[in-house]
Amino acid sequence: MRTTGQVRLSAWLVILAFQFLAVLPTAAVAGISAPNSSATFSKDGRHILVMRSPDAVNDNRPDITFPDGRVAHIRDCFPKSGAYDASTLEPEWEVDWFSLNWDLLWSEDFRHVVRINRLAIRGGWAIAFYDRGKLIRTYDCMTLLSGLRHPLLLPFETWDWHSRWYEHLSVSSSGDRLAVSTARRQIVVVGKFDLGLQEFYEFDLASGAMISKRITGAWVPWVYLAGILVVSLGLYVAISRIVQRLMRLRHRNGREFPVP
Repeated sequence: MRTTGQVRLSAWLVILAFQFLAVLPTAAVAGISAPNSSATFSKDGRHILVMRSPDAVNDNRPDITFPDGRVAHIRDCFPKSGAYDASTLEPEWEVDWFSLNWDLLWSEDFRHVVRINRLAIRGGWAIAFYDRGKLIRTYDCMTLLSGLRHPLLLPFETWDWHSRWYEHLSVSSSGDRLAVSTARRQIVVVGKFDLGLQEFYEFDLASGAMISKRITGAWVPWVYLAGILVVSLGLYVAISRIVQRLMRLRHRNGREFPVP
């Protein structure tokens, strides 16, 4: 005979197994991002945005190719992360932090930079706005996610192994706005259930001020909850009626066939 604790443990193992199978198709691309340095030229070729990795041992792409074909080591050309003049390599601004290139968004002249913290659901800032390397505004997941913030309700990424709090971030074609959409909430238990909740924001790239906010699907979780309550109530009523009928039958049979 299994104990209650054993039954609960078995149930949790089954749930975890289904969640593992749900992410199995993407497990082939699992891994950890290498802390590689990067150098990005502005569209007009006048500025360079440099992210100099603090990890010299694991820095796998330390080179920069200039428009004239010259190739040089990023670590030899640039002492710190920041923006540099492409012709003189003099710093326009410098910072002490490092981010992977795909965790950054910027204005065309690199004056305004936005950092993305993919691991923000674990704590800390989620997006940070900078003006010439100076931090001017941050937002965390408590602010950006209006509800259902638990990691199990967010898409799970096997690359860098994290629950992804965002869906899309982009700079507008005009270059002065940042659009952010959060991850659409879901739950994976014997299949994926769309919980519907998602937020959409627009920020001023220069100041980091929030310009607009829109929430969709906030009603969906309540519909699920209402459905669960209705089904639970229906099961309770049905089971209660079955139990009452069985008790009446037992009582009647006990009267018809008394025990000697």
